[in-house]
Amino acid sequence: MLTAMLTAVLGGKGKGGDWGGNSWAKGAGQLPAKSGKKNKKQQQQEENPLRNGTRASDAKSKLSTGVMILKGSSTLKTDIVYTTEEEGGEVTTTVSITCLDDQLELKGSPVVGITKANKKEAEQNAAEAALAKLQDAIDAKEPERLAKKEAKEEERKAMWASILEEKKRKAAEEKENKK
Repeated sequence: MLTAMLTAVLGGKGKGGDWGGNSWAKGAGQLPAKSGKKNKKQQQQEENPLRNGTRASDAKSKLSTGVMILKGSSTLKTDIVYTTEEEGGEVTTTVSITCLDDQLELKGSPVVGITKANKKEAEQNAAEAALAKLQDAIDAKEPERLAKKEAKEEERKAMWASILEEKKRKAAEEKENKK
């Protein structure tokens, strides 16, 4: 009965859904074994194993992280704005940081060329200029952020310890009640 239902749902033999017969008890109907090939995400993780959860590596990412530290919360899309201008075969980007007490606007060094890669390089230059200007303030605020992060981690550990203790207590009570 179950085999007939599964065959009907999966489009059994003769319907284009045959996965090696219609006897589920003999292992038919299972997906084919995985080959040795890796998907794109696995390949990217092998190429760059520190990709997730690591320090920022480019100037724009570092600037975003630094602004988050100074602001004390996540940044919004409007907090850091990059404006790119093309003039005479050169690209120049200005970065505006609007979320801090004193709004900051810095111009990066110009890049020759007007391709997309040149525009990205100009944005990186502007981010480097802003980062250089803010680095002392970021470094001063970093210990406070780390202390806050450690306190939050300790709070999380304490919460899980209390949950575990409560589960152990309930299990002991249940065991005692069964006797």
